[in-house]
Amino acid sequence: MKSSDSAASKKGKAEASEEEISKKLIRAISHPLRLRALNVLNERVASPNELALELGTKVNLIAYHIRVLAKNDCIELVDEQPRRGATEHFYRAIRRAELEDQEWLRIPRTLREEIDIELITAMAEDLNGSLASGRFEARGDRHWSHTPGAVDEEGWGQVRDLLRETQERYMEILGTSQNRMADSGEDSIRLAVTLQSFELGEP
Repeated sequence: MKSSDSAASKKGKAEASEEEISKKLIRAISHPLRLRALNVLNERVASPNELALELGTKVNLIAYHIRVLAKNDCIELVDEQPRRGATEHFYRAIRRAELEDQEWLRIPRTLREEIDIELITAMAEDLNGSLASGRFEARGDRHWSHTPGAVDEEGWGQVRDLLRETQERYMEILGTSQNRMADSGEDSIRLAVTLQSFELGEP
């Protein structure tokens, strides 16, 4: 009985810990500018000054949002450098803006729609930048598809699960690639992978 109670206690603590992590992430991305900053810091290390320039906002505003991200365990300080009598702080992300379905639905719909717009805007900026630089057609083996269709409820769930599995596999590939490049010194290939499934309006 003691062993069973102990196991149940550990499970309860783990679930409570996961719940707290989810709450922190929801708080962290509850502003579109924080979401954009977190996405940048998932790609590279940056300071509030650099983020303000890249995101087109004021340094004091982005500095506030950086503090919120740090307080909610989404980013960490990795470097400090002296700059004209002050110290510039550099951060990197330690969490991605990824939520389970039920967690996502806890965010008010109006805010979810704002976040949707931010993500779509970021995707469009990446695509436009790739096209403008000539990189989009630089590799003959790149993948590009847009496939409207019609499914029943079971099919909807199957597509959703397929994309989740693909995202998980993609994250594994990112990790193993980083490890190989650290050992080999090979240059990285910057890429973007966009996975979407959404309900269309009436034709």
